[in-house]
Amino acid sequence: MDTNHQRIAIFDADSAIAAALATELEAEGYEVRATADADVLIHWVVTWQPALVFVDMVGSADNALAVMALLAEAHSRAGVVLMSSVDRGGIRLAREYGAANGLVHAGILRKPFTREHVLAALARSPHALESVERVADPLADLSESEFAQALDEAVAGSQLRTVYQPKISCSTGAIVGFEALARWDHLRHRGAPTVVCVRRTRQRHRVHVHGEGDQQHRNGT
Repeated sequence: MDTNHQRIAIFDADSAIAAALATELEAEGYEVRATADADVLIHWVVTWQPALVFVDMVGSADNALAVMALLAEAHSRAGVVLMSSVDRGGIRLAREYGAANGLVHAGILRKPFTREHVLAALARSPHALESVERVADPLADLSESEFAQALDEAVAGSQLRTVYQPKISCSTGAIVGFEALARWDHLRHRGAPTVVCVRRTRQRHRVHVHGEGDQQHRNGT
């Protein structure tokens, strides 16, 4: 099996449950990482490229949707296994959200789980394990000065635009707000994950540039 196909990431706020799941997965020969930090998870998805991501929905379904939104923003092709107990409505909404945003649904792991449950979840996701497309970083060949110049040209040339993504409550299904997302059209056709652009832009303390430009656009200036 390809090395990447043996990698699994776990997102769960309960460290004891995450450790128990990691133990079961490692016993089956998988390399496992677990975190309760969404930023760390997305960093792993981009750089470590796990084949599967287990996402907990028990602690907060809204947080799970937020994590799935970040996975979609990163153009993740990892199979997503949802972990939940009895919240069928939340699971359905999460699956629909994932499908609408290009995520690969790889199954459900009910809590509390046993070894048999874990093995069943793995057995349901062979497609995700065997045909995950990897996300390359097309910015890797740009030096910091070249990236800074490209970013300045993007701002000056109106290559940056804002789109709005709805935030949905898992408990009611109602839209409770919107998240503003930046798109860099010049780099998007090269396949640059948004998370990569944002990370390098933040490193140069330039995130505010687009925010100011977008505010001017809304004000008609």
